[in-house]
Amino acid sequence: MAELLLPVSDEMVNELEACRGKYGWCWLSLSPLQKAHVINNVASILNRFWGNSIKSFLKGKPWRDPMKFLQDILGDESKRKYRAVSQWMLGSLDNKGFIEHIAFIIRSYLGTR
Repeated sequence: MAELLLPVSDEMVNELEACRGKYGWCWLSLSPLQKAHVINNVASILNRFWGNSIKSFLKGKPWRDPMKFLQDILGDESKRKYRAVSQWMLGSLDNKGFIEHIAFIIRSYLGTR
Protein backbone atom coordinates (compact mmCIF):
# COMPACT_ATOMS: atom_id res chain seq x y z
CA MET A 1 0.00 0.00 0.00
CA ALA A 2 1.51 3.31 -1.11
CA GLU A 3 1.52 6.34 1.11
CA LEU A 4 -0.41 9.40 -0.03
CA LEU A 5 1.14 12.63 1.24
CA LEU A 6 -1.36 15.42 1.77
CA PRO A 7 0.67 18.33 3.15
CA VAL A 8 -1.07 21.15 4.99
CA SER A 9 0.37 24.63 4.65
CA ASP A 10 -0.52 27.88 6.39
CA GLU A 11 -1.62 29.22 3.00
CA MET A 12 -4.08 26.34 2.58
CA VAL A 13 -5.49 26.84 6.09
CA ASN A 14 -5.82 30.60 5.50
CA GLU A 15 -7.66 30.12 2.20
CA LEU A 16 -10.04 27.60 3.75
CA GLU A 17 -10.65 29.91 6.71
CA ALA A 18 -11.41 32.80 4.34
CA CYS A 19 -13.92 30.63 2.50
CA ARG A 20 -15.56 29.57 5.75
CA GLY A 21 -15.65 33.19 6.90
CA LYS A 22 -17.41 34.19 3.70
CA TYR A 23 -20.07 31.46 3.74
CA GLY A 24 -20.22 29.91 7.21
CA TRP A 25 -22.53 32.52 8.74
CA CYS A 26 -25.22 31.82 6.11
CA TRP A 27 -24.53 28.13 5.36
CA LEU A 28 -27.92 26.84 6.52
CA SER A 29 -29.82 29.36 4.42
CA LEU A 30 -27.93 28.71 1.17
CA SER A 31 -29.79 27.01 -1.67
CA PRO A 32 -28.44 23.71 -3.01
CA LEU A 33 -27.00 25.57 -6.00
CA GLN A 34 -25.26 28.08 -3.73
CA LYS A 35 -23.87 25.24 -1.59
CA ALA A 36 -22.58 23.58 -4.77
CA HIS A 37 -20.74 26.81 -5.58
CA VAL A 38 -19.16 26.86 -2.12
CA ILE A 39 -18.20 23.18 -2.43
CA ASN A 40 -16.53 23.94 -5.75
CA ASN A 41 -14.56 26.75 -4.08
CA VAL A 42 -13.38 24.46 -1.28
CA ALA A 43 -12.58 21.67 -3.76
CA SER A 44 -10.58 24.15 -5.83
CA ILE A 45 -8.52 25.13 -2.79
CA LEU A 46 -7.83 21.49 -1.89
CA ASN A 47 -7.09 20.66 -5.52
CA ARG A 48 -4.44 23.39 -5.72
CA PHE A 49 -2.61 21.92 -2.74
CA TRP A 50 -3.35 18.19 -3.09
CA GLY A 51 -4.32 17.62 -6.73
CA ASN A 52 -0.91 16.53 -7.97
CA SER A 53 -0.51 14.10 -5.05
CA ILE A 54 -3.95 12.58 -5.61
CA LYS A 55 -3.74 12.30 -9.40
CA SER A 56 -1.50 9.23 -9.57
CA PHE A 57 -3.77 7.34 -7.13
CA LEU A 58 -6.88 7.84 -9.29
CA LYS A 59 -5.82 5.37 -11.99
CA GLY A 60 -8.48 2.68 -12.29
CA LYS A 61 -10.90 4.60 -10.06
CA PRO A 62 -14.21 6.07 -11.26
CA TRP A 63 -13.05 9.70 -10.93
CA ARG A 64 -11.34 11.21 -13.92
CA ASP A 65 -9.38 13.92 -12.16
CA PRO A 66 -8.61 15.17 -8.66
CA MET A 67 -11.04 18.10 -8.85
CA LYS A 68 -14.02 15.83 -9.63
CA PHE A 69 -12.89 13.46 -6.89
CA LEU A 70 -12.70 16.28 -4.33
CA GLN A 71 -16.06 17.71 -5.44
CA ASP A 72 -17.64 14.29 -4.93
CA ILE A 73 -16.19 13.87 -1.43
CA LEU A 74 -17.10 17.40 -0.34
CA GLY A 75 -20.57 17.11 -1.84
CA ASP A 76 -21.20 13.96 0.19
CA GLU A 77 -19.82 15.64 3.30
CA SER A 78 -22.18 18.60 2.97
CA LYS A 79 -25.53 16.83 2.65
CA ARG A 80 -26.53 16.85 6.31
CA LYS A 81 -25.79 19.10 9.29
CA TYR A 82 -23.79 16.36 11.01
CA ARG A 83 -21.41 15.85 8.05
CA ALA A 84 -17.91 17.40 7.98
CA VAL A 85 -18.45 20.30 5.56
CA SER A 86 -21.55 21.47 7.39
CA GLN A 87 -19.93 21.06 10.82
CA TRP A 88 -16.91 23.01 9.62
CA MET A 89 -19.01 25.77 8.03
CA LEU A 90 -21.10 26.07 11.21
CA GLY A 91 -18.00 26.24 13.41
CA SER A 92 -18.36 23.00 15.35
CA LEU A 93 -15.34 21.56 13.51
CA ASP A 94 -12.13 23.60 13.28
CA ASN A 95 -9.89 23.87 10.22
CA LYS A 96 -7.48 21.23 11.46
CA GLY A 97 -10.26 18.75 12.20
CA PHE A 98 -11.89 19.44 8.84
CA ILE A 99 -8.66 18.97 6.90
CA GLU A 100 -7.79 15.78 8.80
CA HIS A 101 -11.26 14.34 8.20
CA ILE A 102 -11.18 15.08 4.46
CA ALA A 103 -7.64 13.64 4.21
CA PHE A 104 -8.87 10.49 6.00
CA ILE A 105 -11.74 10.11 3.52
CA ILE A 106 -9.41 10.65 0.56
CA ARG A 107 -7.02 7.98 1.82
CA SER A 108 -9.92 5.61 2.55
CA TYR A 109 -11.38 5.98 -0.95
CA LEU A 110 -8.01 5.54 -2.59
CA GLY A 111 -6.87 2.66 -0.39
CA THR A 112 -3.70 4.40 0.81
CA ARG A 113 -2.20 5.12 4.18
